[in-house]
Amino acid sequence: MAATSSSLSSCLLSDHGIAAGDSAKCYTAKQAVCAKSLSMSSRLRHSMEASRLSTTTTRGPAHCCSAVETKISPLFTLGKKFHLDDVIEAQQFDRDTLNAIFEVAREMEEIEMNPSGSQILKGFIMATLFYEPSTRTRLSFECAMKRLGGEVLTTENAREFSSAAKGETLEDTIRTVEGYSDIIVLRHFESGATRRAAATASIPVINAGDGPGQHPTQALLDIYTIDREIGKLDGIKVALVGDLANGRTVRSLAYLLAKFKDVKIYFVSPEVVKMKVTEPLMSLNLKVIFYI
Repeated sequence: MAATSSSLSSCLLSDHGIAAGDSAKCYTAKQAVCAKSLSMSSRLRHSMEASRLSTTTTRGPAHCCSAVETKISPLFTLGKKFHLDDVIEAQQFDRDTLNAIFEVAREMEEIEMNPSGSQILKGFIMATLFYEPSTRTRLSFECAMKRLGGEVLTTENAREFSSAAKGETLEDTIRTVEGYSDIIVLRHFESGATRRAAATASIPVINAGDGPGQHPTQALLDIYTIDREIGKLDGIKVALVGDLANGRTVRSLAYLLAKFKDVKIYFVSPEVVKMKVTEPLMSLNLKVIFYI
């Protein structure tokens, strides 16, 4: 049955809280009789349900709706901005991807200020698998996941309290944990452990620090903060001070800073803890100066 102006006027779509950007169909007892698509709002929506079916007991003409099916068109879709299978090291990011991440981070600030009703990750489970102690990194991941509507499975000291204590390999642990979750956040005491985990897993793996290797998510936060506070990343001067030989965060940060123009980095440390992996950095878009 074709939808007429009268059927549209009696359609119950307007009574079911259909949000801007959603498309919807209403049904009689026999078939869909009309469809309505609303213009997209520029504001970020916090709920990303795939579809919703609402029924009504309203009685009326044959063309009057008995049910409304709503398909929500999310305004927040990471896939349209950038795509990452895993987060392993800082070198995997280019400048366009960094800018896209910054854009999403700014949108997330709105969610953080209005966390109630945020369901972007509803139905997803994140496993935080930490073989080393952590407070800020682990809790920040878990807090973000919960604020976005997701669930968390966590192991605070997997080195001691998981099957690793009985000799289970990292690869076998990953195969088990991926069966329970949709994404794994891994901190490990060995450099390169996240790469091994990502090669094993069929779900995304995020490096939350791997021994003296890298800590890319901390470095992403660092350059986002620098950009927000200073207003630029090109042409800046940055001093990295302390134990640079074992500082995974400073290594990741240096690689990210190399994506920007005319950046000068001062490495300041005693000789005994001088950063040893310098050759790749020296070949990048950086001016590197050592102070001992």
